[in-house]
Amino acid sequence: MGFFNRPSPAPAPQSAPVPTPDPALGFLLAERVSPQWSGFLDALTHELREQLSPEDLRALLRSVGQRFGAARPIEAGESVEELQRAVNGVWNSIRWGYAELRDGGDVLHITHHLSPLGQALGEGSADAAAGFLEGVYESWMHHAGAADDLSARAAAPQPGSLAVSISFGKL
Repeated sequence: MGFFNRPSPAPAPQSAPVPTPDPALGFLLAERVSPQWSGFLDALTHELREQLSPEDLRALLRSVGQRFGAARPIEAGESVEELQRAVNGVWNSIRWGYAELRDGGDVLHITHHLSPLGQALGEGSADAAAGFLEGVYESWMHHAGAADDLSARAAAPQPGSLAVSISFGKL
């Protein structure tokens, strides 16, 4: 019996770590999610999935990413290499992996490696996590001087991948 002489509720299910090609790497990634936040993030993720469609969840996290990027503007720089250093300066400061940027002419190709968001949100959250990164990079590129009609779009996440591929341009 629980408090007030009622049966104790069953514990909430916990999200399993996101599977990775290498179990040791998966363990290390899961370790990057602070235990003080893991229970809250697990409950929040479950609730968001129940309340929102996958498309709406992705759109919500994209908006959160835009707000995140606007709150942490980067310096534009004079080259893709300088832009990459600025982006990675932010990611390194919060231990959120790193990005590789490559000029593709009309499109800037961004590969974000080792973001902890997929682990924090749990299995099945890769698409929503990619939406967050789209929002961040789109915000940063616009702050750096990109035209308003350019946008960021992530490729469909690959199962077990530890990278998110994003294109920024007229998509």
